[in-house]
Amino acid sequence: GKFIYMSGGIGSPGRLCGFVIDPVTQAWTPVEPAGGTPNATGTNPGAVAIDPSGRFMYVPGGSISGNVTGFAIEGATGMASPLPGSPFAPGDDFPGSAVVDRAGRFLYLGQGNSIFSGSIAVFVIDATTGALTAVPGSPFAHFANYGRVAALALSPDGRFLFAGGSGIGTYAVNPTTGVPTPVAITGNSDFLGLAV
Repeated sequence: GKFIYMSGGIGSPGRLCGFVIDPVTQAWTPVEPAGGTPNATGTNPGAVAIDPSGRFMYVPGGSISGNVTGFAIEGATGMASPLPGSPFAPGDDFPGSAVVDRAGRFLYLGQGNSIFSGSIAVFVIDATTGALTAVPGSPFAHFANYGRVAALALSPDGRFLFAGGSGIGTYAVNPTTGVPTPVAITGNSDFLGLAV
């Protein structure tokens, strides 16, 4: 709870800005990288996801480039620096939503720019470097005709992944591989946010 990060910007590159949170007043003070310029991300960045240890952060670019930029967070200052090998390619277009499981083992990205098709990319997070490696078979298609995956949430025990788009898809998560298996789809409206 020491730092807060936000991504934004229309066009390329997008920006990641960080702030130190005053523990008494809750006021924000900018965390400035060298030169005072915010870190660059992919085009039109979307969500920000941080692993439970607070060491690694991932920002999907919300454009057709389909990349996700990874950062290492310096624990004392909140400075974010790009991970080696970043940006990482999720294997589909327009990634916008992201969530990391409680164990910090897997990153899930919701993707797609169509009302008829979307997907979920799953990555293994290297515990030492934070680098991402796609799990075999990733990205996984969202329920047919239920569109892009604009929001993601995991159940507290990590057993289920919920994917919002044109309906909310429920997936059972394999605890060893992280692979999501479709269980059910609910609703037919466009969802942009989810929380469990």
